[in-house]
Amino acid sequence: MADPDQRIIGGDGPDDMSGGSGNDVIYGFGSTDYLSGEAGNDIIKGGDGADIIDGDDGNDILYGEDDADVIHGDEGDDRIYGGSGTNLLYGDDGNDLIYGGDRTDIIEGGNGNDRVYGGEDGDTINGNDGDDFLMGESGDDRLYGDDGNDRLYGGSGNDTLYSGSGEDRLYGGGDDDHYYIKSSSSKVIESLDQGHDTVIAEMTGTYKLAANVEDLIFRYADDDHDTGLRVGYGNTLDNYLAGNKFDNVLYGQAGNDVLDGGDGSDRLYGGAGADTFVFTPSGSDRDKVMDFEVGVDKLDFSNTDIHSFDAAMDAMKQINAGVFVDFGDASAIIYNVQLSSLTEQDFIFSS
Repeated sequence: MADPDQRIIGGDGPDDMSGGSGNDVIYGFGSTDYLSGEAGNDIIKGGDGADIIDGDDGNDILYGEDDADVIHGDEGDDRIYGGSGTNLLYGDDGNDLIYGGDRTDIIEGGNGNDRVYGGEDGDTINGNDGDDFLMGESGDDRLYGDDGNDRLYGGSGNDTLYSGSGEDRLYGGGDDDHYYIKSSSSKVIESLDQGHDTVIAEMTGTYKLAANVEDLIFRYADDDHDTGLRVGYGNTLDNYLAGNKFDNVLYGQAGNDVLDGGDGSDRLYGGAGADTFVFTPSGSDRDKVMDFEVGVDKLDFSNTDIHSFDAAMDAMKQINAGVFVDFGDASAIIYNVQLSSLTEQDFIFSS
């Protein structure tokens, strides 16, 4: 015979209370409680104190309420409310709805297609498996798409959004946001004048910077030995484009861009606008500046051992393709430029 529905109320001290197979209502009230719904569609409220709440089987509604709580939805499609306090909230299995609350929470969606809202303060939210909807809301949040085709919304605050293995959509919202992108199948959506935003591309292949995002930085893929080519495109803004230690091709496009290939033998295209080409010599690398415009663009030698215009002239020579720059072991070629046309105004040197 199945257990009847129960109403269980704790006291002021620490309680250990469990429901049965019915649809139970459990109130922890004071102190630190352990509350378990077991089977059935249960309602559990932690009350005061740092509580541990397990929904177990069924589609449960779980409230942490005051203080720092640990809540597990377990099986079923659960609704979890963290309340005040710094909470650890786990959806586990099922398609869950989770609200973080007033403080800094750590939230794991678990399996299933979950909807997670961080609430106030800076939260860390992991979608885990499934096609998830993650909303940081206010505060400086960290959102991880993980597996599945996810939607990540930072909300207000300086948020950090991480794409996963699926076709994710990342919306930073206001303020200065950072996006970590693992493949070109993930898309960044930003509004105009919503902070200074940066994409960190942890991938090989081609990445085109989305509209209204200022900076693109290539990082290593998961395998540090992956030497595949990275090709990066800016947009119509004044972009900062940075390569990694491998060979990169960077296109500034429109705007007054800064192109920094980093290590590796890089090809740099400024495009329209007054662009700056940054050199960081390393090993036997040879960078190539493909479209330098004398009197408009800049050659930034701040990261080199060349600190003056005279020293730059000594390190350069005219070749058929343009101007060759000798950095020691490393070098560069500035294509379609006459050495005699360069003036001190075309350079940036460290003081």
